[in-house]
Order: sequence, then structure tokens, then C-alpha cells
Amino acid sequence: MKSSHGKKLQNTLISFLFIITTLLIVPGNVSAQEKRDKETAIVKYDKYEYGAKRQWCTRGLAKAVKEASGNDPDLVNADIFLPENREKRDSYKRILITALACWFSPKMYEGMTEYVQNGGLLITNSELGMVTPNEDYKIEGSKSFGKSGNPLVGVYGHSSAQMTKIMVKVDCPLTEGLHSGNWIDLETKSDGRSTRNSSAIVLIISDSIYKNKPCPDQPFLTYKHLGKGACIYIVPGISTKSKYISLIFKNALSKKTLEWLTAGDTPQGN
Repeated sequence: MKSSHGKKLQNTLISFLFIITTLLIVPGNVSAQEKRDKETAIVKYDKYEYGAKRQWCTRGLAKAVKEASGNDPDLVNADIFLPENREKRDSYKRILITALACWFSPKMYEGMTEYVQNGGLLITNSELGMVTPNEDYKIEGSKSFGKSGNPLVGVYGHSSAQMTKIMVKVDCPLTEGLHSGNWIDLETKSDGRSTRNSSAIVLIISDSIYKNKPCPDQPFLTYKHLGKGACIYIVPGISTKSKYISLIFKNALSKKTLEWLTAGDTPQGN
């Protein structure tokens, strides 16, 4: 009897240990990046009439990704951020948005936020400042986020400005290869938004020329951490002709930056 009782107790213990082990390795317990099997996607923005006529911006960004990372990015539609495309969206480690893609619907912005919170890295060349009223890919009737900007990005951008020099304020994977503390002259003037920070971490600042007049220094490269992921904002247009902007973009696409910003332990912003 003692032997039979001992055997039953042993079998019960083995079953218990099996259940515990199973619970520890279910998909829900893997890291944010382990369940993402695709590297990079670019939102081609072609369903919006405004973006359909400006696909040169998408092609230029795709070329820059190829040169910086050696990989061809997937081109996806803006509706990747809608709820029905959540699984596809979360299969990407990084999703890039071009400089001309400023308008998205409330549901799309909710999808972007959820993507970042779940551990995705959103890299945008747009301040993402405009909200369209519905899902019909029309920009009529759109409104801005206001003077604080999109809270996902953490900056307010408006109009156009030119930048001629930059200064690294924070040494980190995104600024690797650039010397900090001193002004660096850009090879040519870079165009981007006149930008003011509201809640992002500013890594690089630049001078700013707005309407042919010098303005106070402004953000050039920022990130905003949210949940398990982050949103990187690169203010100037991505130009492979500038070695400094090319280096910043290469850093943004690096595995080192991905692991740094999606580990959940980077600074949270202001």
C-alpha cells in the first residue's frame, strides 16, 4: 500500500511540474521582440489622395532603409494600424512613417499607440500632427492635435524650417558615432518641421531658420517611450547625401537601438 501511495504521489508531482513548466513557456510570456518575425515596414500612404501623388517619398525612404540596414522593407498600407490588422502590425519590429504622412484617423492613431505599448518601435519622419475625422482616406475636415502635438510623438511641429548645424545632447545608441557637446555643421541645409518639444527626450538639437529668420534651437532627434516600446522622431528629411543624417538613420534601424528602446527600462520622458 505504501508503495502504491508513493507512486501516486510521484505521478501527481510530475504532473504538477509539467503544468508549471508549460505555463512558463506559453507565447504570452515571451519578450516583445521574440514574437515579431519581420524586421521593418514602411507605411506607403497611397490610399490617401494626398499621399498617392507623392510616392517618391516612400521610394526614397525604402532606398534609405536598404542602404542603412541591408534589408528591403515591406511596404504596407495605413490600414495596418486598424484593429482588424493587429496581428500583421505586431509581426513587425519596426514600422516607419514618411515625412508626408501627416494625416491618420483616430482608430489608426490608437493602433499606433497600441503597437508602441506592445513593444514595437515606431520611427517617424512626420510629426503626425493631423487627425482625419473618419476612415475614408480623405483629409477634408481634419484637425490638429494642438500646440502640444501628438502625445505619442511628444513634439509639436508646424510649417517648414531649415537646419544647418546639430549638437548631440545625449550619448546613446541613437547618437552613436557622433561627438557630443559641440556644434556639427551639416554638409547642406536640411529641411524639416519647425519643432517644439512637449514630452519627448531630446537627443540632438539643431539651429532653425524659419521664414528666412534664425530661430531658437529646436529638436532634431527625439524619442518618446511608451509601455514596452518607443516612438523615434527624426525631424529632417531622410537624406542619404548627408553622412550625419545617414548615420542617425542607420542607428535608428540598428539592433542595438531596438533592444535599448524596447527593453522597457529606458527613461520615460519629461
